[in-house]
Amino acid sequence: MSFDQLKELNPLLQHIDTMQERIDGIKNAHPDAYERIMESWAIESTYNSNNIEGSTLSLGDTALLYEGAQVEGPAEDIQQAEGGFAALRFLNKAIAEDEEFSEALIKRAHELAFAEAKDPSTRGTYRTVEVEITGTNFQPTPVAYIAERMAEIVSSCQRSKVHPVITSALFHLEFESIHPFINANGRTGRLMSNFLLMSAGYEPINIQAESRSRYIMSLRAFQDADDPFPFAKFFCTNLADGLLLTSNSLQAGREKQ
Repeated sequence: MSFDQLKELNPLLQHIDTMQERIDGIKNAHPDAYERIMESWAIESTYNSNNIEGSTLSLGDTALLYEGAQVEGPAEDIQQAEGGFAALRFLNKAIAEDEEFSEALIKRAHELAFAEAKDPSTRGTYRTVEVEITGTNFQPTPVAYIAERMAEIVSSCQRSKVHPVITSALFHLEFESIHPFINANGRTGRLMSNFLLMSAGYEPINIQAESRSRYIMSLRAFQDADDPFPFAKFFCTNLADGLLLTSNSLQAGREKQ
């Protein structure tokens, strides 16, 4: 893996830092407005993350589930949404309590997110069978090396000296390539990338379902050619776009008060 090209993202990272500083100044003065934005993000990011994996629930139904209402739809899709919200609540609490990024945290987030598992023993435990990723010749990490590789990437994140946004993006690449769980790796990887971002003081990302093809292609550039740049650029651009939306929303809310 070559990190040289990642330096091209430095201007974008500087822009992200500037935007985050602006948001911090507004949200601290208007916590109620920020809380509403984060509630919307929780609903929309859960909807998008599940939709990327094939969920048929609408955004409206996902919002109703967030509020505790009942909806009609495939039981598995409903369980995925409810599991996603449970995982978010768990991770938000972990961030508030300044918990360190760890394998235990990842496993618990997966256990909550993978609410639709037919076999409860597969929730929060690394897989014990070899798997293939549909549509690619890439082979995820063999079972015998999963624990070792997961320990390595967690340690790498804990010791990382690169920009926190790059750390989060690279974690996601490595995590999806290891594919440590039997299912729900995508949802868990996106949750944990956001944990890393938010723990470092950044807003979370919301990868849109409409961006699924670009998201998958950028992941495969790493898996097939060991090239992290396409995904890192996709990740940073997504975050920058989200920061602009959050800034505009906070500004609009402040002007109404």
